[in-house]
Amino acid sequence: MNYVALRMLFGDRAKYLMLLCGLTFSVMLIVQQGSIREAAIPPAQAQMEEQNYRIGDLETQLKRLRAVQDSRAISDDDVKRT
Repeated sequence: MNYVALRMLFGDRAKYLMLLCGLTFSVMLIVQQGSIREAAIPPAQAQMEEQNYRIGDLETQLKRLRAVQDSRAISDDDVKRT
């Protein structure tokens, strides 16, 4: 059965080309998402190292925070609520 399926796939160039294009595109998307993640981690890590956080410290943030680099002071009341 696999032999028949492979003969049908390799016999039709359009199907084979679309299979290769689909696989190439999906691999490109996976690699792109990984690179986006790897690009976002160093700024966040640098900000934590700059403020001398220890492992296990509690980190809170504002609900309206828009970017990792955007650092605003949180009021004491908000910190006590957490």
